[in-house]
Amino acid sequence: MVKSLGAVLFVALVLSGCSKVTEVQVTSEASQLLPNEATTLTASVIGEGPFDPDVTWRVSVEGVGSLSATTGETVTYTAPDAVSEDTQITVTATSKQMPDRSASVTLTLLAAPSVTGVQVTAARSELFAKDTVALEASVTGTSSFSSEVTWSVEGEGSLSATTGAQVVYTAPDVVSTDTRVTVTATSVQEPSRSASTTLTLKAPLITAVHVTAARTELVEKESVAIDATVTGAGSFSSEVTWSVEGAGSLSATTGSQIIYTTPDAIGADTQVTVTATSVADGSKVGSVTLVLRAPFVSAVELLAARPQLYAGNAVVFSATLVGAAPYGSKVEWKLVSGGGVLESLPNDAARPNMRFARYTAPRTASTLTATVQATSVYDPTRSNSKSVQVLPLPLSITEVSSGTGSNRPGWIELRNLTSAPIQLADYAIRARGFDTSTNPWGAKDVMLFPLPSRLLAPGAYIVVSGKAYPSENFESSQMIWLREEPALVPLWSGATFIELVRSDIGETVDFVRFGNSTQAPLSEGAWTGTSNVPTLPADGSSSVSFVRVTGANDTNGASDWSSRTFSTPAGPNDVPAGAVDDDSDGIPDSAEVAGGRFAGLDLYAMGARTAQRDLFIEVDHMQSTNSIILPQKEALDKVVAVFARRGIQVHIDVGTRFSASFNPAKYNLGQGSPEVPFASSINMTRAGGEAASVYELKSAHMDFARRAAFHYCVFGSTQTVSGTAAGNSGNAERLGNDFLVSLSAFKLVTDSAAQRNQIINYQAAVFMHELGHNLGLRHGGNVDTNYKPNYLSVMNPLYELEGLGPISGSGAGDRYYLRNRLKGYDGLDDLVDSPLSSTFVLDFSDGSGGVINETALNESAGMCRAGATSIDYDNSGFISTATFDVNRDSVFEVLYDHNDWASIVLPFSLSHSVVRNIAPHDATFEPISVVQDHQPVVDEEPPSPAVLWNIH
Repeated sequence: MVKSLGAVLFVALVLSGCSKVTEVQVTSEASQLLPNEATTLTASVIGEGPFDPDVTWRVSVEGVGSLSATTGETVTYTAPDAVSEDTQITVTATSKQMPDRSASVTLTLLAAPSVTGVQVTAARSELFAKDTVALEASVTGTSSFSSEVTWSVEGEGSLSATTGAQVVYTAPDVVSTDTRVTVTATSVQEPSRSASTTLTLKAPLITAVHVTAARTELVEKESVAIDATVTGAGSFSSEVTWSVEGAGSLSATTGSQIIYTTPDAIGADTQVTVTATSVADGSKVGSVTLVLRAPFVSAVELLAARPQLYAGNAVVFSATLVGAAPYGSKVEWKLVSGGGVLESLPNDAARPNMRFARYTAPRTASTLTATVQATSVYDPTRSNSKSVQVLPLPLSITEVSSGTGSNRPGWIELRNLTSAPIQLADYAIRARGFDTSTNPWGAKDVMLFPLPSRLLAPGAYIVVSGKAYPSENFESSQMIWLREEPALVPLWSGATFIELVRSDIGETVDFVRFGNSTQAPLSEGAWTGTSNVPTLPADGSSSVSFVRVTGANDTNGASDWSSRTFSTPAGPNDVPAGAVDDDSDGIPDSAEVAGGRFAGLDLYAMGARTAQRDLFIEVDHMQSTNSIILPQKEALDKVVAVFARRGIQVHIDVGTRFSASFNPAKYNLGQGSPEVPFASSINMTRAGGEAASVYELKSAHMDFARRAAFHYCVFGSTQTVSGTAAGNSGNAERLGNDFLVSLSAFKLVTDSAAQRNQIINYQAAVFMHELGHNLGLRHGGNVDTNYKPNYLSVMNPLYELEGLGPISGSGAGDRYYLRNRLKGYDGLDDLVDSPLSSTFVLDFSDGSGGVINETALNESAGMCRAGATSIDYDNSGFISTATFDVNRDSVFEVLYDHNDWASIVLPFSLSHSVVRNIAPHDATFEPISVVQDHQPVVDEEPPSPAVLWNIH
């Protein structure tokens, strides 16, 4: 009942228009089908209301394939058994409710698979024996056809495989003639389908023979390598046979390389042809044409190692013959002009085509041109000439003093050999450097020490040394200090060398070599022979100078040099070998005779004599009108007289102070003006900030050549920096050669004869006192003990300014009483022979006094000399034996006299090693060098208040 009602209702709805189909959709599982293949088709109906989803199915081409049903939502379509070619059909689903609503799907019916064609390609079509080539097969067809092929070859050779899309064909090992092979690929699916390619197998081919030679121009007896290169295709043979057309010979007739050798003689230029023929193909040949040159010389090339050289040096000439060999490399050498010596040198195995000669320049005073000629022995018409400039020697090393003891690091002497000034900055000293910052000094490499900018006058000398002690070496116009910072200096000691070099051209000016040194000079010929100058002493205090003897021939060898024990710095080397000093004054006896000289100094004319002890002193004074600064002749006379009584002649040079010309009697020994600039204060070294230094004044004003013979003294202002206080009356080196007289602040005047006497006597006393220090004496003779009454010497501060008093009578002990303000003594005029008198006495002690024992004082012995009157040393009012500190030094001791005259040492320079009978001394005598001319300075005491109080 319900069902019927629904059906009725559905029908009613349809009839009423409330139900309709809006769309039909069709899908297929497959779009392409092979014969007999099936696919499922599905229809989807879309509509409104309770529509009817049912459809009907149909195929567009009747009889082509079949449907499993004609109605229903899903059906199956099956393709026909056979399809001759691809065909499309349409399957349509139509709504039953609304036949105008339908949908279709198109199916492609595929024909059965088949092969339609085969293609074969090869990478190349021509092959030689053993060549290979890749072959590829390309198969075309329909549907899902098979691309598989099988391979086969018709003819020789082999395939790498018989199946596959690609195979490799290999030609046979031997192909004697050109031939063809066919390679075929056949379809496995349809054997009726195949394709082939034809390959041509080529026999080996020779294309050319190339012949090359290392060079194509040859001379007599010369050989050259010739190579043959065969080109072609395939496994061709590179073998050749050789032949020569013309003169000469081959090392072989087969092989890729042979050697061709020219004949022993070639009379004229000619050509030969060397040919290589292929063994495999006789039509293929190659050849090279060789030109055989007859010998000739076209030119002589001549060179000099350098264009300039100094007189005495040598330069090497080299000659090279240009042309075609073998003409022989011999040349004939000739010195065309210029003088000197030309000598042929041995051949150099490393340079067989060159010939050499050494030219040694002559000694010359002017520039000259030397010309050398080289002529070919083979062809004498071929020659060449070359000129060099020979320069006169501008400078010479004239003396070398060994760097030993106080002379370290040694010094050398240079001389200007020309008639014009020489700029020393153009030159350098080449020597081994030593590092003075290490102990011991460390040896460094050979180096150049440039000379400073300075003009050296014609014929002048200058001394050169390493500046080992920068704070002590003062500049001088006659001295050059060498130092390469921070601390490198030359040292001339042991087995060494010295070379003077012209800096801009690198040419040796002079050279000397010592000991077993093998150092070569920069310029050839600057040192000749196999022997050297003996080794420079490396230790010991003795100096040895090697000198180039004035006037001797300069041979650039060891024979030019001779040793001397007397150095002559900055002067001629005029002391003969073997010179001695028999009178023990430090001056060679050879300079104490008429005509003799010492570093150019005529000491004989100045008063020196043999068998007489001579003492030379140069005295300078500050510019002043103050009589106490200006040396007084009477003061010098007093000193000279004291020494003369002891057989010692003192020669003082105050230049033009008393005489305008040379006059030894008036103390002018030729130094010129003795004036030096005024300074408010002075000391030996300016160590305390003084305004002037004795050492600086000496360097600036004293002739350097005098340093080996003269002491140096300055009469100066005061040693107090303020310039007003009296300070020390003088100062000096002990066992040295420099001293100072400094009395200006004592404010002495010349208003009366007594005051003038005081100036004269003070100058004489201080001069002799400080000179005594130079000669080795101390304030106590051989000790530093002051104020010993029994030591009657100007060295004793008790008697220096007050003079020596009487040993007997009422005046005995007056200097002692005055100093200590005893017995009413309070002025200089209380003294016998006082400084105010013309009878003032100064002397060194002769050592004849007895001793004073302060622990058992014998006042009755007085000054401990024969005939001496007693002295009341302790001021007790009577003569007694007591314990008393006589010299007021708070030490109770025995006070000794000292024989000053027996112990003074006159020699001071490095010539001491040949001085006879030097007096024994309490201190080791260290001879003085010009490069270390600063000796220990005596510690002087300022004058006592009593002395200053007594100055009138």
